[in-house]
Amino acid sequence: MNRDFTQKIDTVPSGSDVGLWVQTRNYPVGEVISVVVGEEVEGLSVGDRRFSGVVDSEGNVRMLVDTSARAEAMTEAQVREMLDALARKAPQKLHWATSVVDLLKLLGQDSSLAARQRVAAEGRYTGAMGDSATRNVWMHRHVMSQLAASGGKLPFTLR
Repeated sequence: MNRDFTQKIDTVPSGSDVGLWVQTRNYPVGEVISVVVGEEVEGLSVGDRRFSGVVDSEGNVRMLVDTSARAEAMTEAQVREMLDALARKAPQKLHWATSVVDLLKLLGQDSSLAARQRVAAEGRYTGAMGDSATRNVWMHRHVMSQLAASGGKLPFTLR
C-alpha cells in the first residue's frame, strides 16, 4: 500500500515509505503483531527487519515500512553526542541520559505509560510490565541501541 494506506502499489522507489497492511483473524483489539522480513542486498543476507503494529477494531494492522537503505550504525558515544545537541535546543531541561520518559520527549515521541508499554511489548520486553522501574531501564537501553543501530534515525518500531 502507499504510505497513506489508500492504494495498493506494485513497485516501491528506493527510499520511499510504504504501508504494510495485515488482516488478522481472531486477534484481540490492541494486540501487537510483528512481521519479520529477511533483507538482502545484492543477493547477500544482511539480516532481518522487524515491523510491528497494533490490531484495530476491524482486525487490521497497519505498519509503515521505511525502504531507505540501511544507515551506518553509530557508536553509543555518537548517539549521546547527537542527543546532547538535541537537548541543548530543547525548550525544557530533559534528563534524557537517565530517564526514558525524557528520552522519548527529546525524540518527539509519546512518553505516556501506554506508549511505553507498547514499545516495550513491541521490543520483546520479557520482564513484568507492572515493574515500571525495571521496564523503563530496559526500555532506555533498547531505545539507545535502536538509535545506534539505525544510524541515529528513529526506527519505525519506536514511532
